[in-house]
Amino acid sequence: MKSGHLETWQITRSTGNSCIDKLQAIDLGLSRLSEMVTDTRMVAGAELYEFARVAYKMAKISASIGTPGTQSIVDDLGRLYANNGKSNPVNPVVAQ
Repeated sequence: MKSGHLETWQITRSTGNSCIDKLQAIDLGLSRLSEMVTDTRMVAGAELYEFARVAYKMAKISASIGTPGTQSIVDDLGRLYANNGKSNPVNPVVAQ
């Protein structure tokens, strides 16, 4: 056994199951936290997508009435939506 494993074994042996119980409680807490982070990321992604759709729609309206500079925004965002929401756009816009 490696020394780290031996130390764990000795702690578990001397304290009974309390060490394992503590580790299980930590594991359960981390699992719940991970699930909450995943849920939060999904909600944030959905909200960001909806915001981007509104911004795209507003840019298209502005471009249609001739607001200077908006057509390039429409073109850039249009490339993002060219794949209908798929994660790999045809011509991704590279942030500079």
